[in-house]
Amino acid sequence: MKNKHLLPIIVALMPLLSHAQSEVGSLNIQPKIGLNIATMPAGDAKSRKAFAAGVEAEYFVHQNLSLSVGAIYSQQGFRDSKEIGITDMAAPDADCNFILDYINIPIMANIYASNGLAVKAGIQPGFRIRSKFKLTADGTTINADNFTRNFDLAIPLGVSYEFNNLQFDIRYNIGITNATRDIYTESGDAKNRVVQISLGYKLWL
Repeated sequence: MKNKHLLPIIVALMPLLSHAQSEVGSLNIQPKIGLNIATMPAGDAKSRKAFAAGVEAEYFVHQNLSLSVGAIYSQQGFRDSKEIGITDMAAPDADCNFILDYINIPIMANIYASNGLAVKAGIQPGFRIRSKFKLTADGTTINADNFTRNFDLAIPLGVSYEFNNLQFDIRYNIGITNATRDIYTESGDAKNRVVQISLGYKLWL
């Protein structure tokens, strides 16, 4: 009697088990939401804690190797003080938040180890959709489009852990291009640095 009940359960679980084994050719999409801790190497820049959300598509070329591409809305930048220099031309002698928001396109190779653990690396072009200075004293905002570049390029490195199609992901996005135009960058290094922590759910197709 027990075996009669067990067989239908096993049959019902077989599609889930096949996904867990990540068959070659399997495809999933993953909506995700997370937290950015963003900064730049300039002076005494402090981190900006902000929002990230988007979706990634993942295709398995091997049981333990997948390629993925995504579109992520990513709030970046940093908290500035008057001593740093990058924001001096827009807001001299004022503390402010330097807000840089992008649509990032992470293109990743994901290597899966045992127990749902994966390591990943890739390349990430980004397209700036908003840039401004926000003065902390009175909330005044200043458009920063003339100070910043439209395009950003980063190298994302990360690890993830998956359980029951939920994926916890931590990445460090290392900018390799200056986010500000050279004429406004006194420090010589205005590359984005972002720790991104996210939670996603895999929907298998």
